[in-house]
Amino acid sequence: MKKLIGSLAFFALLISCTTDIEPLDPSLNPNGSNPGNGNPNTNAVFTATVNGTAYVGSIVEATLNSDGLIIESEQGNLSLGFQVFDPVVGTFNVDTASSMTGALLVYANEPSNLAWIASTGEVVITEIDMTNQTVTGTFQGLAQEIFGSDTDRAITNGVFQNIPYTTDEGSDMATADVNGMPFVADLFPIGEINNRQTIVFDSGLDERIAISVPSNITAGTYPIENFSGGTYSGYYENDSVNMGAQHDSVAGTGSIVITDRTGDVITGTFDFTATDPNNPSSTFTITNGQFVVEML
Repeated sequence: MKKLIGSLAFFALLISCTTDIEPLDPSLNPNGSNPGNGNPNTNAVFTATVNGTAYVGSIVEATLNSDGLIIESEQGNLSLGFQVFDPVVGTFNVDTASSMTGALLVYANEPSNLAWIASTGEVVITEIDMTNQTVTGTFQGLAQEIFGSDTDRAITNGVFQNIPYTTDEGSDMATADVNGMPFVADLFPIGEINNRQTIVFDSGLDERIAISVPSNITAGTYPIENFSGGTYSGYYENDSVNMGAQHDSVAGTGSIVITDRTGDVITGTFDFTATDPNNPSSTFTITNGQFVVEML
């Protein structure tokens, strides 16, 4: 349930966020001198503390559209960002299993190929300035490394202030049939390791299909390989099956077809069979897959 912030609390929070904050370097922030409506804004701020260490986003991008509010930041090889699915001025619980009315909070270390997603916390939006197209608020959370490869990260004192946003609508889409049942994606997270991108088609935060392809993929037909070690592969997860176990693609059971690549946007189809490596009797057949997605 949404919790709207009263005007007094809203004012107090704004005051508390105006001291001891280091502004973004406008030369590094792609929106710093040109927010969505074209007006300059050199007072944009994105800061936090991660396990006691200061994080200052020097590159920040924000989008407000039908996907919600998405803010992504970088500090060297580190990145920190969040998504609020139904943004208004208010407080949104951070939860990896939350409904589409909540928020996601993610931290990553690119050189180490590690990413943390918060299981608890909150994002508070204190202002959405529709005239100047900026957004302000706070965030915090406790994040776990998605593969359990590292210790938790406590994200505290998060502040986003006067962040310019654009309203561009993304073109990403994906549909498929899973054991004959329709699947429609509404989130499209992408990870890149060693010039290989894993593109996740997520439906409602509890079911997902992924395909993994080289970053420089071009139009063509690519037979599906085993997910472990394969160049062209995929997987399927359903949080209600085998405690969300990953079902890996089986070599020779389908293909990934790229019908067009324009810049970083690829269009294509996919089909494959996915099996839980720890429970071979648990199998899903994915057919009629179609997608349009912008790669990293």
